[in-house]
Amino acid sequence: MIKSNNMINPRYFITPLLVASFLVLGITGLVRFPGLLDFLGINYVSLPMSSIGLVHDWSGLVFLIVALSHIVVNRRGLVRFTVFKFRYLEIIILAALTVSAIFYLENNIFSGVAKLAEKEVREYQGENLSSVNDLRDVSIGGTQDINIDEYRLEISGLVESPQKLTYDEVLNFSKYSKVVEINCVVGWSAKILWEGVLVQDLLEKAVIKPGAQVAIFYARDGFTTSLSLDYIKDNDILLAYKINDVVLPPEKGFPFQLVAEQKWGYKWIKWLDKIEVSGDANYRGTYESAGYSNDADLTGPKREQ
Repeated sequence: MIKSNNMINPRYFITPLLVASFLVLGITGLVRFPGLLDFLGINYVSLPMSSIGLVHDWSGLVFLIVALSHIVVNRRGLVRFTVFKFRYLEIIILAALTVSAIFYLENNIFSGVAKLAEKEVREYQGENLSSVNDLRDVSIGGTQDINIDEYRLEISGLVESPQKLTYDEVLNFSKYSKVVEINCVVGWSAKILWEGVLVQDLLEKAVIKPGAQVAIFYARDGFTTSLSLDYIKDNDILLAYKINDVVLPPEKGFPFQLVAEQKWGYKWIKWLDKIEVSGDANYRGTYESAGYSNDADLTGPKREQ
């Protein structure tokens, strides 16, 4: 008697999953590639980069699991292959696994951020802190490589004495520390110990002229945003050079990140290299020009009404 086999062959769904996860991994990887969207002229500001990053990471995990399942299911056939008889699919799988392992080791073991995570403090005056790794990358152009020997923080606009301060000159100002939570419009948050200098002290050195209302901040990657001078003064806003007691790594904004507390994350500009004092209270930065609230208050709407 012939027995019917109603079991589903795992090969029927492993291969489609393998292909699908590989395509998603590749597409999201291209979207996140530093500077690619800018080069193609695509409006990346409206893209949920953090969500895309999560999809990329999960699709990579799915791809890895399915690839290993494929090897297990086809183990008998793989044993018979020699290095000269590998089929194209097995070559692609092994190459992808190798590349994935290299990227994993680089990003999680050998990277500067991973090493700094071993030295960071995770508790301050009784408060539990997030890790530096919880600060996700939603930048518009990827990590900026800034030569600190050539770096100058420019302070210009409606000021009596324009400044071009070196990194060490900025650090010569009085230093302050505070625990502040950063909240990103795409849904993540992190409570971090920030150490830096007061933006107000920097502006006072340049001597603000009458009629000034806002400070416009410029980053090395072209990102801009603005904050009112009253907000900066009343809230003792910091320009941070340390997070969780470690110097800002390039991936997190070295040399300086603005700590715009009680504001959405797009006000927390990184890789800062210029502050312009202005009388234009209607100035709109990178995210604000794309429809996000210029006030950016956590208690208010994310987008302009």
